[in-house]
Amino acid sequence: MGYAEKVIAERGHIVIKFPNGYAPRLKVPKSFFVIKKGAFAEFGAHIKDWKCTLDEFRQRQDMHSSTSDFLPLFFIPSKDGYDYVECTSVSVQLFDLLKQTTESGKNLPVLIFDPFAPVDYFLNLKRFMDLYPDNPELQIEPKINYEEWHPEELSFNPDQPNAIAETVSKTLESDNCCILQGPPGTGKSYVIATIIADYLRAGKTVCATTMANKGLIELALQPPLKEFLEGEKISKTNISADERRMAPKLKAVTNGFLVPNGELLCVTNYILSGAFSAKNVEAAGIPSYDLVVIEEASQAFLSAIVAFKSLGKRCLIVGDPMQLPPIVKSLKKPQYKLFNASAQIEGMKTFALGTDIKAYRIITSFRLSPSSAKLTGIFYDNRLSSVNPHIPDFSGVKSPYILKNGGIIYQTTGDNSNGVCTDGALDVIGSILDGFKASFPEAEIAIITPFKESVKDLQKHFLTADSLINLTIETVDRIQGMTVDYTIMYIPGWKPSFALDENRFNVATSRSRSTTLVLSDAPLENLHSASAKISHFLNCCDRVDGNGAIRHVEVETPKPKEPETKEPEAVVPQNPEQPGLKILGKIDLSKFERPKKELSQFKKNYYVIDTNVFVNCPDIISKIDVKYPVILSAKVIDELDKLKVTLDDAGKVNVQKALRFINQAMDQREIKMELANLDLLPDDFNKRSPDNMILTVALKYKDENPILLTSDNGLQVKAKGLGISTVSLKDFLKR
Repeated sequence: MGYAEKVIAERGHIVIKFPNGYAPRLKVPKSFFVIKKGAFAEFGAHIKDWKCTLDEFRQRQDMHSSTSDFLPLFFIPSKDGYDYVECTSVSVQLFDLLKQTTESGKNLPVLIFDPFAPVDYFLNLKRFMDLYPDNPELQIEPKINYEEWHPEELSFNPDQPNAIAETVSKTLESDNCCILQGPPGTGKSYVIATIIADYLRAGKTVCATTMANKGLIELALQPPLKEFLEGEKISKTNISADERRMAPKLKAVTNGFLVPNGELLCVTNYILSGAFSAKNVEAAGIPSYDLVVIEEASQAFLSAIVAFKSLGKRCLIVGDPMQLPPIVKSLKKPQYKLFNASAQIEGMKTFALGTDIKAYRIITSFRLSPSSAKLTGIFYDNRLSSVNPHIPDFSGVKSPYILKNGGIIYQTTGDNSNGVCTDGALDVIGSILDGFKASFPEAEIAIITPFKESVKDLQKHFLTADSLINLTIETVDRIQGMTVDYTIMYIPGWKPSFALDENRFNVATSRSRSTTLVLSDAPLENLHSASAKISHFLNCCDRVDGNGAIRHVEVETPKPKEPETKEPEAVVPQNPEQPGLKILGKIDLSKFERPKKELSQFKKNYYVIDTNVFVNCPDIISKIDVKYPVILSAKVIDELDKLKVTLDDAGKVNVQKALRFINQAMDQREIKMELANLDLLPDDFNKRSPDNMILTVALKYKDENPILLTSDNGLQVKAKGLGISTVSLKDFLKR
């Protein structure tokens, strides 16, 4: 708990006073509300003595104000035994309340807490899937690898500054949907704003959505939208006080998801998902827009993209599959791999690689210097170039880790004394920050690292009362979308595979307008966890030698491979005396495959699938070669129909998927439905057992080698005893 001490109107900030040592961690988003007098009367004068949980208290709307997010920025020096923290990103409602009370001499008590998990977001997406279970886009899976995806390239042309927007707009008009990949700093927000402006001039409605409020306010402030912002034609949900200061004419949303013709609604993914909540559907119905723009789509689940796309007559999906996807805990769990959860999590990548929707890639960066763009281009078919006309010149900083014309330096400390944050790294970082303090104290500097533990140590050392004004110290995952003047990416000698994930590495090394320093405690380029692209990237970075001199490395740009038009039948040397190659034929690799012992070469080989297999692998039919027919026991379908009601939520989802896949497969391949024939069972077998009823279906086809696909050991034993081939799901999927 703290007290609202002061409001700084010109910056849109508030100052909160905390007992010494109780202030929250800086630069980490928090939530808060004002505690009303009645709470102390009911629960007691001291908050530590309250007997209710935070969630229980939050439900008591009569005990506190509305909730607002906020960001603790820095400490204000004080000698009275309290910690004073200046904070930003406070909602307009709470900012105005605190402004009024502090000006009247009151210091209201506030309760600070971690933001609650976005449970409503997931429930709303689940409701969309329940409302539209037959939407085929929910079943999309990648058909190709990212390396095989080659969007049409678009370059900025100063003679035709709106050419990229015009090309994308034409595709939207003809195809209704379009994907725009924007590598780091390629000006995609300007392109989006130009397209939106054309729609607004035509009197059409537009909805723009992204994960964070920061991206929405940046879009609203883009030059192409200036006339609409000044004309109060742009509205936004949850406007904060500093956003109101930056854009005084930005309208607060007052009418749910409805927007008048010729206006733009800016809304976060979390709030827009509420369009499918039961409350909204019942009260106002599902909204519709002429254009929906999904920004930072790499952060959206597949279900979110499909849901938001359905709200627009046309949809522009903007992002970069090489940026970070949503953060998911324990993604390596076996069940996530079995159900291909990554296809759901990495929504934009799945949409790009699993559909034929027209896609474009901007290949000119306004942020990166020429040498940085060339290195970052390693992740984009070596096709990224710089059009940055103003590279900050920090050559006046007394440090060897500065490149006058920008670029990327890779340096190792050789200090493995601490797995979280080493003295060697602190010395290098400290010397750089001292140089900026002396010469460019207002420069925007970011120190980023993959690990929260490292962030805590770095903040303790460098986020102090006399630190640089615009210094950010944070994890890589929290700074996606940030642009700064100078970046230090610090990789301690701890869990390098996490740090060297290609998407995370790409995000970290593409934030700076000038120099990026990749600082590592151990050599990275030869680690087995470093991909070929990252190793090549590091080997092409500049280095600092023992005398503090820069050793420049020329980046080699491989020529893109030309698409092969036709495979020649034979290549014969022109001169028979010279060595050459002659193709005599092709080898049938299937001859070398491990034989599947349950299959018979001279029989039909029917697959009979048990209920438990469908529950654990809903799309199992698609994994069986189409040359082998599938037999469905009527009892299996009956059991699945019951299980979709009785299982837990995850099980219900799988059963519904299985039934949907079965329905689709019956129109696409040879599938037979068979009833049980209990007369085929030996007298010792229970005639009403569901397993035995399924077994009789296999017995019907005994002459054509039926294969019972089941993970039930008891059923396998019975089947083998009656001469029926069996295979478990685990063994089947191994192949």
